Amino acid sequence: MNGIRFAQVGSLATAATVAIVLIFSGRTREVPPAATRETNAAVHQDPGLAPSPVLRSRGRDAERPEPIVVPGAGPKGAGATARPTAEDVPAAIKALGDPDESARGKAREALAAAGKDAVEPLLAAVRRDVAVGGGLSTFATAAIVAFDGLAEVGAPALARAIGDPGPRMSFWSVATFSRLGALRKDLHAAVPILQEHLREGAARTVQAAAEALGSIGGAAQVAVPDLARCLRSDEVQTRIEAASALGRIGPAASSALSDLRALESDASPTVRRVAAEATALVERR
Repeated sequence: MNGIRFAQVGSLATAATVAIVLIFSGRTREVPPAATRETNAAVHQDPGLAPSPVLRSRGRDAERPEPIVVPGAGPKGAGATARPTAEDVPAAIKALGDPDESARGKAREALAAAGKDAVEPLLAAVRRDVAVGGGLSTFATAAIVAFDGLAEVGAPALARAIGDPGPRMSFWSVATFSRLGALRKDLHAAVPILQEHLREGAARTVQAAAEALGSIGGAAQVAVPDLARCLRSDEVQTRIEAASALGRIGPAASSALSDLRALESDASPTVRRVAAEATALVERR
């Protein structure tokens, strides 16, 4: 895949920071899933913590805007405003870029309360943000965390975003799936769309979809035949991501064991290692 992607949180070590830099610089290399499963701690940290300074790599983040009033995000029981409506969503989305963590927290609450009405506007704002280039901004990081409250209603749209033509939105979507999977959110509605990506997408999209399915875990069992087919891809990275995903699905992927074992003689040592690890995970009871 074109650069290191985000996936389910691993050890959150130094490689995580390197992963973010490589993702947004566009560098390419064969990536073992042991590295792809590491993401920056700021993406997986408790929502109450401010994003890591590592992520504030754009100069525009240093510009402190005027405080943004977020509708429907007042203190509970102390004069809180009405439940946010679709008209309130833009202000809440804008507030995700506020340097003040409390403002970002209120924005996340407002977006979660708005529900489905917030999903597409939030994704559109992220598309504009990541297109600017540079590092992962405070806004983009906060938007990942904001999806905690939109997982069930937003999973299909998030899955469709993996197929975006540009790689940056796809990477952001995989990072979001990683966090949601680690939080054990209900993402089953995304699976059919991710399967379509596996069958019809370009190589980069296939790899991102496989990684997202791995984040979903056992609930993605229906996608096992499609992932098994990806093990026979000519693309080394596709074979790596498909094998890794099958391992993370676990025993529910037992129908793919023969395909995984067939990779024991793969020309790539990384493919061989990942397939062996995945086989062990699928066989585990």
